[in-house]
Amino acid sequence: MLALAFLNPGDRVTLFLAGDGPPPLIELPSGDHELALSLLRAQEPGAGIARLKPAFRAACDSLK
Repeated sequence: MLALAFLNPGDRVTLFLAGDGPPPLIELPSGDHELALSLLRAQEPGAGIARLKPAFRAACDSLK
């Protein structure tokens, strides 16, 4: 969440969780920083393992 504090007006974010289950929280780049922060704060820690590689790939693909 700390990284969101350093965004400038006009910066865009995507938000992908690195776990099993739901689709991305913000799939397409968005300038709504408050939405990203509120969605991130609403998340509960997962009990499964992190799947960083698929989440990272999906995030990168969303920027193309």
